[in-house]
Amino acid sequence: MSLPAFFFAASLPLIVLTCQAGTGNVGRTAVIKYIMAPAVRYTYSNNVTQGQISESYARISIQQDTEDAVFQTLRKNNLPPNGVTVGVTYTPPMLPLIAPTVNCDANAAGTAVILYIVTEGTVQSKCGKNSIADAYSLPFDVTITSPIPIFESQWKFLAAQISTEMTKKGSKLVDPRITVSN
Repeated sequence: MSLPAFFFAASLPLIVLTCQAGTGNVGRTAVIKYIMAPAVRYTYSNNVTQGQISESYARISIQQDTEDAVFQTLRKNNLPPNGVTVGVTYTPPMLPLIAPTVNCDANAAGTAVILYIVTEGTVQSKCGKNSIADAYSLPFDVTITSPIPIFESQWKFLAAQISTEMTKKGSKLVDPRITVSN
């Protein structure tokens, strides 16, 4: 491949992502920090009947689902996933779960265990003081390294789409904050 052809091919992802020039820092690596209400399979407990298998299973599940979400997002934007690496920083929590039909009063029966409420496959609340359900979320970071540099504005565009893909897998992600580096 000639040098001009290589530079044209390398610039295609930047052209595909937006009709205008990108803005912000340009880099090959983006760290996307989300706040997440996790899917049940990204948690674990001593009770496997609710879809929580083990800490190892939770860690493998979120890594595979995140890679899948990133690669699907790249393909939707006509970007080749070749050479792209995906890393996940996440510690699966141990969460005893209750069904959404059970109110938090079950937690007030003298037990010191905090119970977590599942709604549509997602751990979205925990039983708090006075038997009131409080919102539950935790940090979830994704590091993506691309063989080509991408503008920060384009990383943000991809982060929103990755969030949508992860929501399809049962998690609720909000507030992506992105750091781009070379």
